[in-house]
Order: sequence, then structure tokens, then C-alpha cells
Amino acid sequence: MTGDAGVLYDAGTAALGRGSIGEATAFLLAAKRIDPRAGDIRRNLAIAERTVAGARGEELPPMPRGPSVALSAAEGWWLAAILVALGAAAGIAAIVRSERRLPAGRFARWLPRGAAAGIAAGLLLAAWLTAGAASERRHPEAVVVAMSVEARSGVDEAPRAPILMRAGERARAGRVHGDDVEVIIGGSPVGWVPRAALWNVADAPRYTAGFRYR
Repeated sequence: MTGDAGVLYDAGTAALGRGSIGEATAFLLAAKRIDPRAGDIRRNLAIAERTVAGARGEELPPMPRGPSVALSAAEGWWLAAILVALGAAAGIAAIVRSERRLPAGRFARWLPRGAAAGIAAGLLLAAWLTAGAASERRHPEAVVVAMSVEARSGVDEAPRAPILMRAGERARAGRVHGDDVEVIIGGSPVGWVPRAALWNVADAPRYTAGFRYR
């Protein structure tokens, strides 16, 4: 994922002003990945999501309230590294104290447990981030940018009823065949749509030039 959160936010705001809900959602989701705590990004993304929900006749999601404590993927990796480093430092301190037979104060007695907890937490977080990155590579998060499009069964697949998808709806992109891409919702393929109808969120930065905020 590359790009600048401010540029993506401006493009998303411009798209939102134009009524281009699909593009706005893609830009703002990409911006949120970089800066998940930014209130203006979260607010405008919520507006886009409420527009999508309203078009589908669904209950409108709430607007964000208060600060967020979410971390970006980059911050998550830093946190994992810090936890492992702190755990390792506590482990080294415990070994040094044991070898030198230093007095065991209340803090010193917690060093071995702190070492294990820090390293375990850091490794678990790293494993979770790795799994998320692998899932994103396999099936990237995508947004419908066409006003509407029908996800239809492939040529060599059993016929099934098409699914109407509207601008701003989110899915996962699967296999690519010619000019079509497979759409995955809830972990299951639901059909194929033209590639031009779907933007991968990770690719959003390349489209910002066409959406200048004024």
C-alpha cells in the first residue's frame, strides 16, 4: 500500500462532492489504512457508507464519535517489534540478575513472566498482521465504482441468478479472467464483473490525479 493519506482524503472528498460514491469510498478506505485515527477521514468515509446503505434501503450506520485507537498496519508492525524487544530485554535482565545473584525485588521477580508475555504478544501480533497481509494479497479488498453492475456466473460455471451491486459496495477481488474479475463476498465467490467496475483499495492512489479537491 503506497500513497499519502492527505492526497487520498482530498481525492475522496472531491469524489464525494461529485456524487462518485464508489470512488470516494475507495479513496477514503485507502486513506484510513494509512491514518486510521484521522477524524476527517473517518467522518467522510461514514458519509459515503451511509449513502451506500441508504441506496440499498438498509439501516444507516452511525457516524463516528470520539477518538479512535486503531493502528495502521505499519504501526502494528512497529508495536510487534517493540513488544518483542521489551520481552527480550526483560529476559536478558532476568538472566543477568540470576547469574549475578542479585537481590530479587518485587519488580525483578516479574522479569521472566514479563519477558515471556512481551515476546508472545509481539509474535502473536506479527502472526495476525502476516495473516491479514496474506489475505489481502490473495483476495484484495475492492469497491464497486460503476453506478451498478451485475455479478454473473462465469462461462464454465453452473448458471446462477446474477447479483446486482451498486457503487460503493465493498467486496473482495478473486481470480482475473480476461476483462473480468471474480467477486467474493463473505468468503464465497458470487460471480464475475468487468474489471473496470471494481477498484482494489490498494490501487486507489494511482487514480487520485483525476479527482482534485477544490
